[in-house]
Amino acid sequence: MLGLKPKEQEQKPKELVNTRMIIFGDSGSGKSALGWAFFVAAYLSGARKRFFVIEPEAYFYEGFGICAGLQDADFDWVELNEEVLAQNPEVLLSPGEWAKVFQEHTRLVITARDMRPRVREYLGGVLADALLRVGDAIVLWDELPAFIPERDRDHPILQLINAGRKKGIDLILISQFRTQSHPILTKIASESYSALNYVFAYNVVDGNELRALSTVFGDRTPELRELDRLQFLVRLPNGRIERSSNPEVFQALFGYSPEPVEPQLQAQEPYRTLFEPEPQEGSPQSVQHFVEQPQGQPPTPSATPSPSAPHGEAQAVEPSSPTP
Repeated sequence: MLGLKPKEQEQKPKELVNTRMIIFGDSGSGKSALGWAFFVAAYLSGARKRFFVIEPEAYFYEGFGICAGLQDADFDWVELNEEVLAQNPEVLLSPGEWAKVFQEHTRLVITARDMRPRVREYLGGVLADALLRVGDAIVLWDELPAFIPERDRDHPILQLINAGRKKGIDLILISQFRTQSHPILTKIASESYSALNYVFAYNVVDGNELRALSTVFGDRTPELRELDRLQFLVRLPNGRIERSSNPEVFQALFGYSPEPVEPQLQAQEPYRTLFEPEPQEGSPQSVQHFVEQPQGQPPTPSATPSPSAPHGEAQAVEPSSPTP
């Protein structure tokens, strides 16, 4: 199934090559658990040098307990909101600065909560730009629509999807069903499937969603109505459509089917905050000033931070122009 063979529990998961996928499903369908299964397997196999999670809420707490193997992992955690961004947008909205963080911190979770949509979308573009600069990573990006404008076909996240393979970036993209109302998701699922290895979809009953997904699943689209919980259809790289389930994937990846557990992360305290920026002297640009600019053209700071100024573990730098 999916090119995976059942394995002994004692063995390390087989190295996952070009793990590039998007997973569609409603809340509670099992989509996040499936994404985490692939992420955990890739982490345990050492398939890439860096492992990043980007999410709009702290789902990492849940995902940590989905599969065995991450409980003792040392992930850094950055929790961002508009109040934090406003303290130093020249640094926190700089692709060059984030590229430095990705180089130094190879296991990182970024939670972007309590943000207006435009701010989160701009931040998503900054992070995608930085990832393309660094390369050699596996990225789990949860609730993808929260980070992409509905009609921006040049957004850096789309560049990451289409060009990331050349940089050695594997993607596990997770999204609720919004393909009918969010044209960019339809583009990712249909036009970009050649840039992704797999397109997954759990049970679908909405007629508009079925029509949108028919560009991916063809004459097997009606089966999406019949799927039980934890079952899905998947389009493989060779265009073949398969029907499977989360337990089958877990068995193939790990040799057993783990159940979600309460990870007790508060007691383990595995997170460390990277950015605790202090307000800048002078007149730094506002977050609104940044997000009103075209993506990839950040404004020139009115007060350039000194490289020696303290910002937690990251030093302020002049924002660099994103890679085209």
